[in-house]
Amino acid sequence: DDTTRIVTTGFPQVVFVANAVNRGLTQANNQGRDIARGRFIVFLNPDTIVPDGTFRRMAEIMDHEPALGVLAPRLVDERGRFTPGIMGHRAPTAWTLTNGFLLLSRLSHDLFPGIHRTADVHGLEDCDWACGACLMVRREVAEAFNWRQFGSGDDFDYCIQIREKGWRIAATGDAQVVHLIGRSFTLAKPRTWAGTASNFALYLRERHGPLYTLLGIAGMRLGLRLRGSVHYLLYLATRDPERLHKVNKL
Repeated sequence: DDTTRIVTTGFPQVVFVANAVNRGLTQANNQGRDIARGRFIVFLNPDTIVPDGTFRRMAEIMDHEPALGVLAPRLVDERGRFTPGIMGHRAPTAWTLTNGFLLLSRLSHDLFPGIHRTADVHGLEDCDWACGACLMVRREVAEAFNWRQFGSGDDFDYCIQIREKGWRIAATGDAQVVHLIGRSFTLAKPRTWAGTASNFALYLRERHGPLYTLLGIAGMRLGLRLRGSVHYLLYLATRDPERLHKVNKL
């Protein structure tokens, strides 16, 4: 699109890098980190809108909490509403993956705990991982940890390696970012994710072995297939393009 011209002509103070080839999200994050300046580094997805003052408030929180390595804002949709499942929360187990992908966690946050947050965030709340749509990271933390495996849960993989080294991961309800949830994939080719492993599955395999991991993968696939089928049937009945978007995303 016309991003290169818009940024270079309209925002000359920005250090803009136009790669000759698409290096992928994780490598581009590392590339940006290496040339970024400042006490904090923000990783921001393209399908986001950042209200004025958001980063200033997040920086104030980071300054006040020196043990905080990664901070995520409250994520809302284009209407300003918190949506369950949009923010990261718990580390995966076969149980939490199944609950989350089958949306059982939305029925009860306590009886069916999932990997994503289903309750709104208020104040500063610690979590195992946070959604990579917008993450503010302390410079010394960003320099010590790389974004690694691209695919489902690359933000989880990034956060969990930081958390396991003793840094806090948290979300705040005092700053928010609009996340348009997957709009950057609207025009992507269907095989964008082909050949990439789920970082949730990799995490299970490293800690619990292959058989336990198969249970987690089965729960994820069952949830994705059932939800995709429901949205497709609703699309056939209503011809609502939003339903088809959700099918493609799932």
